[in-house]
Amino acid sequence: MQCLLKDLVYYSNNKINYNDLNNRNYISTENMLPNFGGITNSTSIPKEGKSISFQEGDILLSNIRPYFKKLYYANFNGGCSNDVLCLRVYDNKIINSKYLYYALSTNKFINYVVSTSKGTKMPRGDKTAIMKYELNIHDREKQDYIVDIIGSIDDKIENNNKIFRMLDKQLELLFCKISVIDSNLKFRDVFKTYNGYAFKSSNYNDLGKYKIITIKNIKANGFNTDSTDKVDYKKEYDNCILSIGDILLTMTGDVGRVGIVTENNCLLNQRVLKVESVSQAYTYAFLKHNYKQINLIAKGSVQLNLGLSDLNNLKINNSLDDINKFKKYDTIIEYMINLKKENTKLNKLKQNYLLKFFQ
Repeated sequence: MQCLLKDLVYYSNNKINYNDLNNRNYISTENMLPNFGGITNSTSIPKEGKSISFQEGDILLSNIRPYFKKLYYANFNGGCSNDVLCLRVYDNKIINSKYLYYALSTNKFINYVVSTSKGTKMPRGDKTAIMKYELNIHDREKQDYIVDIIGSIDDKIENNNKIFRMLDKQLELLFCKISVIDSNLKFRDVFKTYNGYAFKSSNYNDLGKYKIITIKNIKANGFNTDSTDKVDYKKEYDNCILSIGDILLTMTGDVGRVGIVTENNCLLNQRVLKVESVSQAYTYAFLKHNYKQINLIAKGSVQLNLGLSDLNNLKINNSLDDINKFKKYDTIIEYMINLKKENTKLNKLKQNYLLKFFQ
């Protein structure tokens, strides 16, 4: 059945009071992840007034710079900022809202929103034009069938993410059990660091084999390769080739974010630091646990920058013996990496189904 988006949904403008919002149920463009990646907890919540309310089953679309592909299917009730469009289906008997979310989770839809958007520096989607997007809708029984298939993949991905977060917390709890001593050790005595390469945009190639990992690829939820520039191999890049399991630290902007490399063919860009010690688990847990302290030693008024000399002088309050013993938990890091690698495969499978059913 051929139809327009406006035949299926409307923009919900119901309101919710600010005092009913928290960092888990408030969604803005800031905590929506690119490439249909879901959401993270919000770091900024309204302190007055009202926000647009959404309910379970609504589809939320970031209306600023739509090329980032920030689209989310709500599985709880909450509130969102004015820069997030709340799409609500008229009749769930006609259209399965999760099916519609999958139908919109395509480059075809995003390209349409981008092509009809307004503005150049910070383009916004045209709300009227968005509602004129044409879809070819399957019958209701086929909709449920498609949701069952793709939904089962999403469920597996989310389950893996939950296990990953649980292991992340477990490592930090184990780190907190290490005896705190007044040692003479400093960061440079325990860790080795490696700087990234200053890549030139003139060498970028959309079909290149290697992905350039920048600060934007280390998010609050860890490492990802969304929106990476690519290059072909050059001998001069050898020293910045990353391996699966490498642990990275951001040195600019939101200083102190940590990620574990989970993909091959990645290159380290400047202002991202590779950090090593005798134990992957200790390196990861130490950096995560000391995020605030690392962020505090960064300097800059407009944009924070972490100096390597300041980082190297950071005090270590653990003994070398305890640090070496922590290596027994490196298997946890290995498990976390395998979860992310499995999710990469599952996401590729999901994309194949989306192409099959909606392109």
